[in-house]
Amino acid sequence: MKLEQFLVSIFFLPCLAHANCWEKIAVTTSQLQELVQTQDTTKQALITIRRSAQDWKNLLLRGSNEKDKQVLNKRFNEQKIAYEVDLKRLKVQLTSLNLQADTIKILEDQKNALFRNYDNALTRYGVDSLDAASRVDRQVQGEDVLTFRTLENLDQDLSTRVKKSFDLLRLEIDKCSKE
Repeated sequence: MKLEQFLVSIFFLPCLAHANCWEKIAVTTSQLQELVQTQDTTKQALITIRRSAQDWKNLLLRGSNEKDKQVLNKRFNEQKIAYEVDLKRLKVQLTSLNLQADTIKILEDQKNALFRNYDNALTRYGVDSLDAASRVDRQVQGEDVLTFRTLENLDQDLSTRVKKSFDLLRLEIDKCSKE
């Protein structure tokens, strides 16, 4: 019986310890992957809201022509829908990571206010002339900046978390390779 215990301790316990080490690496790798995907979604949301702002400006500058107005308004609305999809995905990802629940609430509130104000300004003044477009622009000027900054700060936070997760993964791999 003592020989069996000796063999188990010599051959199997190190294997169990090594397996546990690689299991930690698998968990850290999975968490890292979730962080990277969430950061990618954050970057995509930032790109989408910036495109929306550009489409908004194009609508104001070139929307006096009815045909152009329809095309530009369609593009603007497509970006609005794409941004809503990005935010939904981001909410799921951040919730899964148990991160920044308050940031999602802020972004959703900003989105609702921003697009409501865009619609209200457009309805009130129209874009039939440069003067009308200028009034529309002044009414909503700068309202998208807070959204940009919130997404940029989230991206920076996620970047820091990704770096820390990579560092932890390197340490775990180094530790496992020495066992």
